[in-house]
Amino acid sequence: MSIRCFLLSFFLIFPFLILPAQEEKGIPGIGRKPDPRRSEASRREELLRILRERSFPFEERSLYAEYGGFGSSIHLSFPSADLAAPGGTQFVLAVPLSAAGKENGEGLPFRFEAALAFIEKIRSGDTGTDIRVAFLGDEVQRLPEEFQKRPHIGLEDLYNTLNNPEDTVLWYLDADAAPREITIHHGTADTIAPLSILRSLPELCEKYHLPYRFAVRSNELYKLRLIDGPSVLRFAQSREINALYISGEEIPFSGASSGGAPGETLQAENFAAMLVSYTASLRVSAENLDYHFTIIRLLGKIVFISEPLTMIFLLTLAALFFFALLMYSVLYRHILLIRWQIFLRRSWVILVFLAFLVITLQGGGVLLSLLSKRLRILQPAGAYGEGALKLIFAMVLFSFLYPIPELFRIPRKEDFYGSTAVLLVTLGVLIAAFLDITLVPMFLWAFLFIFLGACIKKPFLVRLFALVTPMQATTALLTILRFGNGKLAEILRSDNPFINFYFAVILLPFILIFKRGDALSRKRKSSPPLKVRLIPRLVLLAVSIGAGSGYIAYMAKQPAQEPVRRTIVETSGERGILNARTREIDFLERRITEVYLEARGNPVRFDMYLSSDKGVLPVVYSAPVPFEFSAEGDSLEFILGEGPPNPFSTEIVIPLDFTGFLRVEALYTLWDGTLDAQPPPEKDDYVLRVVRTIPISP
Repeated sequence: MSIRCFLLSFFLIFPFLILPAQEEKGIPGIGRKPDPRRSEASRREELLRILRERSFPFEERSLYAEYGGFGSSIHLSFPSADLAAPGGTQFVLAVPLSAAGKENGEGLPFRFEAALAFIEKIRSGDTGTDIRVAFLGDEVQRLPEEFQKRPHIGLEDLYNTLNNPEDTVLWYLDADAAPREITIHHGTADTIAPLSILRSLPELCEKYHLPYRFAVRSNELYKLRLIDGPSVLRFAQSREINALYISGEEIPFSGASSGGAPGETLQAENFAAMLVSYTASLRVSAENLDYHFTIIRLLGKIVFISEPLTMIFLLTLAALFFFALLMYSVLYRHILLIRWQIFLRRSWVILVFLAFLVITLQGGGVLLSLLSKRLRILQPAGAYGEGALKLIFAMVLFSFLYPIPELFRIPRKEDFYGSTAVLLVTLGVLIAAFLDITLVPMFLWAFLFIFLGACIKKPFLVRLFALVTPMQATTALLTILRFGNGKLAEILRSDNPFINFYFAVILLPFILIFKRGDALSRKRKSSPPLKVRLIPRLVLLAVSIGAGSGYIAYMAKQPAQEPVRRTIVETSGERGILNARTREIDFLERRITEVYLEARGNPVRFDMYLSSDKGVLPVVYSAPVPFEFSAEGDSLEFILGEGPPNPFSTEIVIPLDFTGFLRVEALYTLWDGTLDAQPPPEKDDYVLRVVRTIPISP
């Protein structure tokens, strides 16, 4: 591989190296949110006052008995007046109650203003669609994901009220301060929202002058599971709800927004008016949903290419390609016959190139592991950096093997390399169409540029077309860096030979086009001796190893980013951080056990586990909160949400002769020197568990 090709490829990998280390990527609905400044209870009371003042009919639903949450949701229903079509499309606007308000703490957040304006508009008219507006309680989780039990209690309660989830369109609006534009998330790993709930959005946003953007336009990133998507959508789409997550976040490096000129903040009235028109245009049929469409940006506008249109375009392109091949075979059948003979006789060269690529990818991983044998990089940036270094080392090693195929005698090398590259990328298009039609546009772009590189005779243009396809994927790479789940980093730095084999198959057509460019350039000028060409390769190897060693040493000096988990176990007799007591009341053949918990500070959650000392699962007749088998399977766990009252009391009904113990825990996410004597953590991912065990006997 020439030094120029290496340098051009290096710039494609460079973003992985300069990406700064960060904890959470800030994806709404995925990571931990900050503790709200205004409590959910006060926000709920403020909303209830407004609803009563405006005479809006509502239902307040407690989340305690069925889900263990300490909040409640507020639902408002507006059924359609069209009784001739029962069970039609239902639109739900979901708004989380638990989130911070405006920065100055005054007034309502944007999502509340938009929801109330929407209610005001639909109350006076009928859009022909059943509409529900739900202000959801217990949606924010302050504990890390490993401690979360039910991350979306309010949304789960809403789901259980839906008659036909597959005919429901859900908008989850989560914007606090009035945004400059709305950001639309429409997919999760392996699943995207159907086209029917997106088709009218661009036109309506332009009509009401609402700037908008799609957080991820490349549906293939969802289908390849490189992006997980917001947890709200993961919950909804796993239950076959057609859902969109709407936020006001700003996305860097994503290009200009659509629908208007961004600048001023959005007006809640305009957003509500757009929603009214949107609900009037909704016609969702579960029997005809398109999950294989493509989103492109054309002349500053968002355009959707449906699955049938994609198939028509693919079949048309295939027909034109085979027609051109047929005409070429008629006019130049002797030349074509000779080329096929050459290809069949020298097809083993493809396996040699493939073997070289696999060997160099494995070698790049070995070289990286030798330089960082004891290195532990836990941050996403470090993982991508390792993957980028592996590719750089692999490209340098491949540059040493690159001249070897020149020793093979292949007549008309440039035609052989070009035809082989086109054949391979054509096979890729066919495999993509067989697996998922959503992947076809990505391979079609590769086919177009590889085909042009195989037809053109000028070496510079041939190399340029070989680089255009990876370069046009830069936006997708930045999207993965912003929203990705780390799977791409795992693929890049993997030492699995099968993964390296698949990666080599993808790279092979571009390598062959580069070889075609080199073969064409050597026709015009003599090639320097092999010894002369080895000198810059040796220099490049030394520079890359030195730079890689410096990068690894720098990352190794970064502070460890391991989460801080601390546990304090208190004995039952002493009075400490967590104080618990029980009171027994015998009634007939049952015993009512009243439990009182009180903890110092501000615990985020109380946990309760009931175990029997006989080695069998305990029997619980009833409890005011849900309970289930614990993860260990030897006890019962009572499901309690975050934000409990302190002190907290509850009761459980057990058999009269039960003997065992009740383990209670208090969980904290903020370090407090009066509770934790150890030094404060260096990062925000901190959890303190205070454990106490209470014996229970007749």
